Amino acid sequence: MSILVLKEIKNGEKRVAATPADVSLLSTLTRVYVEKDAGKESGFSDDDYGDAGADIHSREQMREVMLSIAEPIVIKVKELLPPEYDFLHSGSGGQTGAVMGFGHLASNRELTMMTVARKATYLSLEDIVVNGKRPVLANMSEVAGEEAVRLAKKHLPEGSPAYILIGYGTAGRAAHRAIATSGSVPLVCALDISVGLDKLNSFFGLSPAPSLLTSCTLENFDTEIRTAIRNCRGGHYGARETPIVMILSPYIPESTAPKMIRRSIIPMLPRGSAIVDISIDQGGACEFSRATSHDEPIADINGVSYIGIPNLPGGAPLRATPMLSMTTRPFILEIARKGFVQALRDNESLRNAVSVYQGKVTSRGLAKTFGLEHAPIASLLA
Repeated sequence: MSILVLKEIKNGEKRVAATPADVSLLSTLTRVYVEKDAGKESGFSDDDYGDAGADIHSREQMREVMLSIAEPIVIKVKELLPPEYDFLHSGSGGQTGAVMGFGHLASNRELTMMTVARKATYLSLEDIVVNGKRPVLANMSEVAGEEAVRLAKKHLPEGSPAYILIGYGTAGRAAHRAIATSGSVPLVCALDISVGLDKLNSFFGLSPAPSLLTSCTLENFDTEIRTAIRNCRGGHYGARETPIVMILSPYIPESTAPKMIRRSIIPMLPRGSAIVDISIDQGGACEFSRATSHDEPIADINGVSYIGIPNLPGGAPLRATPMLSMTTRPFILEIARKGFVQALRDNESLRNAVSVYQGKVTSRGLAKTFGLEHAPIASLLA
């Protein structure tokens, strides 16, 4: 088995899937190949990786290396893009090759079907669950929440907006902390879907605390969001004068994001308002969701600025890459020590994060999304 660390090619993606510190540990267990300039935007040179024990290669050389290895484990940050589909390798000689990265396959039929067709294996980092929590996803969601506020401030007109946070999990609360450190004291309304009384009560006493926190269901959400908009437009802000920033981060594991914002909401928003759709990785939380990019972050939706960058943390690599490394390192090291299949057998968190195994869909949510046959991972590893 060998580890291959690819350079990210998605627009604006500056993170890298492994740091030189990771490679230093991995190289004592297996051979590690790092693509040239993979860590440059995160502050790591090729020499840093070479000194840590990695072989440095061009993209084409990485393809050749992969084909020569029985059990290539490709680690990435973001999903494979079409020019990278060659790295979907099923393995050889009875071994299993795999791709590890944020897959969000439920919003990507093409990649899902390509993985199935090539009898490949995809382990989705966002689906690693430990004691009921998603540590890898949570760390990147924290950065995404912070970046959502930074981008909104950068692209909004002068003035202090009111904020509506839809989804008050890790990303929503991180966004709120970022808002609170801005020096102003804006109105912040938070809506969370079906959180239940216990979870709702746990939000109270948080610092900062939202001005208004509402628990709602998908069925009554439209009523609640209209109420929140009216509250943000009224009071000491005055009618229609204060822009509103909506930050959307509803999340459904192994599925697409729920469509929370209807087109009919747009006319209610004051001029100069913005929507930052963190959930775009899962297809977006609006009826009109569309992917934008770090190069072209804004789409105009009838006078409202819509930001739907699928890899928000990729714009903050100096913060995001070390956080990513901290959560993925134990899992990658376990794979390097035991081999991929044995690590899956021994570690439930890794096993249940496999979306597709040797071409069979092992994620129940993914199978349901695309109408594919579901094959429980345990039965395939028996």
